[in-house]
Amino acid sequence: AGDHIVVTSTDYVPGHSEEAVVASDIECSTQVALQAPLKHAHNGIRFAPSTVPQGVGLDPTLHANGAEVRAAVGVLTRSIRIVSGGDTLDADFPPEPALGSSGPGYSFGGHVVVRQGFKRFQMQGVELRQLGQGGRMGHYPLHFHLTRWAPSDTFLRDSSVNESMTRWIVLHGAQNLRLERNVGWKSSGHGFSLEDGTETDNKFIANLGVFARAAV
Repeated sequence: AGDHIVVTSTDYVPGHSEEAVVASDIECSTQVALQAPLKHAHNGIRFAPSTVPQGVGLDPTLHANGAEVRAAVGVLTRSIRIVSGGDTLDADFPPEPALGSSGPGYSFGGHVVVRQGFKRFQMQGVELRQLGQGGRMGHYPLHFHLTRWAPSDTFLRDSSVNESMTRWIVLHGAQNLRLERNVGWKSSGHGFSLEDGTETDNKFIANLGVFARAAV
């Protein structure tokens, strides 16, 4: 109870992805009670097999199983958290401006940098909330900066980047990293980003990115 989740859009409007709060504990259940109803409709079933065409070159399982068009659900809350605060000690991060506001809002959060020369980096089950510094290059929620060839046991797993002030995770001159089962929600700019095109031999496995927005 109290965990935040994100439910992805299943129509053509990216902004219909939305955050919700779980109302009660869940154990081995397919039913989830929320503190408030979702604002938008989200598809929860596959396309029926009869609606999927048959033909040469198509996945043969499509007609038997239907096409997967259900909303994805990502859990944002983690028990270990790295969270931005305000400008003074113990001050909360300023709230997001109201819809329709002309103000720029507040976008100066913390950031985590992993640099060349580390012996080991392993992060699992961590929530990175309201990190990143809007408009500042190199100040991202999690930034692998010129790490070159990383040790084989370097990974980021089962974590969330929640309401970033810029991108989610940036690999810059970084090789041999493993990123799996992570959730990104609300970026400004590219979400999972390879900066120079020299970032090879990295593995992105079963990550979920939701609502990557243009950095205007």
